Amino acid sequence: MDENETRQLGRIGVFGLSVQLEGSLQILESLGGRLQEVLMAEALEENEAALLLQDMSSISRRTLEQLTKMSRNLGLPEAEPNAPLRNEVKVPSSGMRGSSRAIPIPDLLALLGNLRKTGTLRMQSGQEKFLLEFLDGAVVHAVTNAPRPDQRLGTILVAEHIISAERLDEFLNQHDPGQGPIGAALARANLVSTTDLRHALSRQVRELFHRIFALGECLFYFVDGEAKNLEHRACLNTTQLLLESACQHDERSHD
Repeated sequence: MDENETRQLGRIGVFGLSVQLEGSLQILESLGGRLQEVLMAEALEENEAALLLQDMSSISRRTLEQLTKMSRNLGLPEAEPNAPLRNEVKVPSSGMRGSSRAIPIPDLLALLGNLRKTGTLRMQSGQEKFLLEFLDGAVVHAVTNAPRPDQRLGTILVAEHIISAERLDEFLNQHDPGQGPIGAALARANLVSTTDLRHALSRQVRELFHRIFALGECLFYFVDGEAKNLEHRACLNTTQLLLESACQHDERSHD
């Protein structure tokens, strides 16, 4: 058997393996979908979740074996198990990461809330970046690199008649950004009360949450860990925020 015949047989073998691989990936996707349903259920079925994870682990091992055989049949070097993907977004090695194609953002937020997660969720959609912090499943902090003028804390404080625009401008002209968040600085200067500041922060977080809920395609990663020890922060129920966002989205769809 000459080299061309050997190469042709190798390609035929790879084609058959690719069909098997496609089937394995479809099964893995189905198992992953069911696992998401189990995790998002009000009462977590731990036994079913464990069985699903075992099945997914078995399918993953089979997939790796199929890829190894395909490489051998084509005479290619075997890929290293931990080799990074081309153009892969650099994220921490631990935590949950993916895209809104795999799990819609509203479902992801519901999952983190239902599991009472504590940690940081980062999202990127185009040039916009968002960060949400969770504490026992509640949303306590939110920031973005592209804040809208009406969603800035100072604008909210003025809109809520907590401080006048003139007094805020005067304070901002004297404020050193190195002294920390503007809200905490205003509270230390006794220009706003703790209660009013928490109310404004809650509104700001709520508005950012609504924007995140409506994001199109985006990448995300969530890392477990303690929430930042902020001097002042919101504490909003994730389920309630999701209901508000869904209602707002429906209203805009009918306009």
